[in-house]
Amino acid sequence: MNIISKVGESPVFVTAMAHCWFAFSMLALMAHWHIPFYVSTVVLIVLAGIKEFYIDLHYETNPSQTILDSLQDFLEYCAAIPLFYFLFIL
Repeated sequence: MNIISKVGESPVFVTAMAHCWFAFSMLALMAHWHIPFYVSTVVLIVLAGIKEFYIDLHYETNPSQTILDSLQDFLEYCAAIPLFYFLFIL
């Protein structure tokens, strides 16, 4: 039993929230630096894509990542985009 299971949350939920809130904080940081929203969105999508579809697929071994795992993680990063837009841009 790992520490995440001990507190009562599923590891899938915890990783989803971690990916989403990390991306949200990166969008907030770029907004603080006065980077336009469309530029920060493109940067986030490109970096998340490289991280999930190249780095994780080649270097994560315990457990080994599949393309569906990487797609799920990538979409969790992308979930921060509309969240940030509706909270701060509108």
